[in-house]
Amino acid sequence: MMPTTIADQRQDQKDSLLAAQVDADAAYDTAARASSQACAWSARAGLSGGDAAEAVAAASRARHEADSAHAAKTQDDAWTAARAAWAAASSAMEALERVSAEIQQDMRAA
Repeated sequence: MMPTTIADQRQDQKDSLLAAQVDADAAYDTAARASSQACAWSARAGLSGGDAAEAVAAASRARHEADSAHAAKTQDDAWTAARAAWAAASSAMEALERVSAEIQQDMRAA
C-alpha cells in the first residue's frame, strides 16, 4: 500500500466537503417536500395550519443550513451545517406526521 500524499489528502478533503454539501441539499429537499405536503394536506383537510407553518419554518432552516454548507471553507463546518439541515428536515417530517395524525383522527371521528 502506498503512503497517502498531500495531494491525496487535499482531494479527500475536497471530496468530503462536496459530500457534505450534497448531503445538506438532500436534507433541504426532504424538508421542502415535507413542508409542501404538510401545507397541501392541512389546507385540504381544513386544519388550523400550525403544524404546516412549523414545517415551512423547518424547511427554511434547512435551506439556510444548506447555504451554510455551500459557504463552508472546511469539511468540518460543512458537515456541521449538513447535520443541522437534517435536524431541520426531521422537524419538518415530524410536523407532516402530526398533520397526518390529525387527519386520521378526524376521519375516525366522522
